[in-house]
Amino acid sequence: MSKKLQKQPNQLYFLEMETPSFRAGRSHMLNVFNKYPDHAPVILKPIDFKLAKTKFLIKKSMTFNQAISAFRTRNEILSNQAYFFFNCNNQLIQSSDTIGNIWALFGNIDKVLYISVRCESTFG
Repeated sequence: MSKKLQKQPNQLYFLEMETPSFRAGRSHMLNVFNKYPDHAPVILKPIDFKLAKTKFLIKKSMTFNQAISAFRTRNEILSNQAYFFFNCNNQLIQSSDTIGNIWALFGNIDKVLYISVRCESTFG
């Protein structure tokens, strides 16, 4: 098992493990890209709470605001809960950006867009 130190565009270093499961995952993602070239894989990483569904395959032409409504529908989110979505640089994602643009700017080396999600209670 070889280890490689990779530098990401956001100046963070991470350790990439060349394991059989990593290679199998990469091969699976290549199959997904070949089958759905106009979609972007998105994985939500909830912070301090649970989500029912965290993996999505979203059309690149969709705006992030449309994707948020799909996230809320799939996860049965209550109306008194506010969700904040952050990219890999811990910046809020603009709701007017398209998924394709966000994926191109902040997609990981494995071509998956990881989005951190925080939940806050609202009243009203």
